[in-house]
Amino acid sequence: MEMKKIIGLMSLLAVVAIGVMIVSYGGFVGNVMLSSSGQEVEYSSMVCVYLNGNEVFCKPNTLTALGKNMTRDRLTGGAGAAVDYIGVGNSTGVNSTSPSLEGEISDCGLDRAQDTSVLNIDNGNWSYNYKFTSTCSGLIVNTTGIFNHTSANDGFLAGATFSSSVTLQTNDELNVTWYVFVT
Repeated sequence: MEMKKIIGLMSLLAVVAIGVMIVSYGGFVGNVMLSSSGQEVEYSSMVCVYLNGNEVFCKPNTLTALGKNMTRDRLTGGAGAAVDYIGVGNSTGVNSTSPSLEGEISDCGLDRAQDTSVLNIDNGNWSYNYKFTSTCSGLIVNTTGIFNHTSANDGFLAGATFSSSVTLQTNDELNVTWYVFVT
């Protein structure tokens, strides 16, 4: 019983810490959609990227049409694969109507990766994290996305364009963390 209390307290602290971080970065972006019951829900998200432990940016992201439908379906008990893949790319930007993360990188240690430790804080509140290690030099990265499939150009749910591109060298670590809240 004591362990359940500790886990409950840790979950509460995680929610509070994430909320404080999002508010401090001015991070809620509401993409309103209709649930299957006709009620509106609001999607809010923050993605943070770190290069070798130094923050590159933290900002809201762009939810795709597929992402809106998947979020609605997951919250209303519908079918759908788990959202637990993170990818990075090099393109001119992310757009909400695209079915894929344009310029997604699939080599040099930066291919789409599964986050096996997805934190589902509560129904509608998730966090995803993955640390990529570059095996190439001179590789430019400026976009990221979350997915529900392993294959490139499929399952693109949300994405973000970096505030500025980063050029990775061999052994550079790019840590990408997503926080998603639906209310």
